[in-house]
Amino acid sequence: MARMPRLPLRVRAAALVMLVGLFTAVLPGFNGSSGSAAPALLTEPRGALPGADSVLERPLGGIQTVLNTNDAGAGSLRQAIINAIAGDTIVFQPGVTGTIVLTTGLLNVNKNMTIQGPGPSVVAVSGNNVSKVFVVQSGVTATIANLTVQNGNGNAPPGSGVENHGNLTLSSVAVVNNGVGGGSPGGGIYNSGNAQMTLQQVLVANNVGQNGGGLEMNNGVTMQNVTFFGNSGQFGAIFDAVFVGFPTTAASMLNVTITQNTATLATAGGGISWTGDTLTVRDTLVANNQPKNCAGTFTSQGNNLEDTNTCNFNQPGDLANTPAGLDPAGLKDNGGPTQTIRILNTSAAFNGVTVGACPPPATDQRGIIRPQGPRCDIGAVELVLPVGDINQDGIVDVRDYGVWRTNFGQTNCGNPADLDGNCLVDIRDYGIWRMHFGEVASDSMGPGAGSRAPAR
Repeated sequence: MARMPRLPLRVRAAALVMLVGLFTAVLPGFNGSSGSAAPALLTEPRGALPGADSVLERPLGGIQTVLNTNDAGAGSLRQAIINAIAGDTIVFQPGVTGTIVLTTGLLNVNKNMTIQGPGPSVVAVSGNNVSKVFVVQSGVTATIANLTVQNGNGNAPPGSGVENHGNLTLSSVAVVNNGVGGGSPGGGIYNSGNAQMTLQQVLVANNVGQNGGGLEMNNGVTMQNVTFFGNSGQFGAIFDAVFVGFPTTAASMLNVTITQNTATLATAGGGISWTGDTLTVRDTLVANNQPKNCAGTFTSQGNNLEDTNTCNFNQPGDLANTPAGLDPAGLKDNGGPTQTIRILNTSAAFNGVTVGACPPPATDQRGIIRPQGPRCDIGAVELVLPVGDINQDGIVDVRDYGVWRTNFGQTNCGNPADLDGNCLVDIRDYGIWRMHFGEVASDSMGPGAGSRAPAR
């Protein structure tokens, strides 16, 4: 086979130059300095490279970390909020615990962000009875989660704990003891006209306001798995004021417990005072509020319980003039991120929701799965009974065996003696009862859990 002629030296040199040029052209795609193939610079420190290129190469949704409980300065929550760019998440370094006492004013949330705390029982943010705690500005979408907001003072109204003018979600947050020394319209939470708010797995307790003690709204709020306890104001715990000049927006309550709140105005509802916006209420418990539970007009969607008859609950599943059956111990740690008020197994709220009406939500205020029995419970807390407690009296004992024996062979789905859920009461259900014999109810445990009864 004939050999190819050797190329002249100058031709080979020209080819080499061409190859070097091509390699240099694609090199930026590998080193990240430019080009569509450049990887995100996940480790670039903010502000390290001033100018447009640095800003464009910042990752969206960065992380700011709180390192201490100082009011201000490096590592503080305040500084993290200042340093954040839109879309950032603020987290807390493991081991940061205690109360952040605000001595230099409120925390101004003026850009889209998520503030993710380590838990309401781990870190609290306090207004020190001098300033309000959080203000979310107009046009901002924010989430505040897993914190306690306390001791806010709204002498500069409105709002003492949380004042919202944007689109705010509060999740697993305790809003407590705000407005006690101030004169703000909204003691715990204030939601302005045109603002949007969602409360999920939230405790609003022992707040004081001129108008609404727990929550005052000029625009609709979505509430799921929320407890209002011990709040006081002219119009009780929850007050809808209607913001003149803005369109009304619907509000909703789903699995909410409203109890032991007070309205100082004789004609107002200690639990709910409603004036104009549309409100729908479902699977909600309203009881023991003074001077009465409700005032105003709103719409029941069924499965609500009131211990008197001022809320006009009149849809299928509604229970008016029905004792609430709440734990006399009141607000306490029943497991979950915030304190709650559990129902007793003798309460009409226990398994009080019509079959098929839940979920959603699929969990209660503590994160316990719904339902725990054949039906969901009314209110924010789902009662946890041990597996095998067929008669649902809080203990797995010989009485449950009697119920199983009576129902043996039944094929109706939802039968409490059908412990394995196969729509047949059979020997397998007996085996489950026997395995759990002696266990007693313990709400602080996981779904379906129980503790062994003490030896007799």
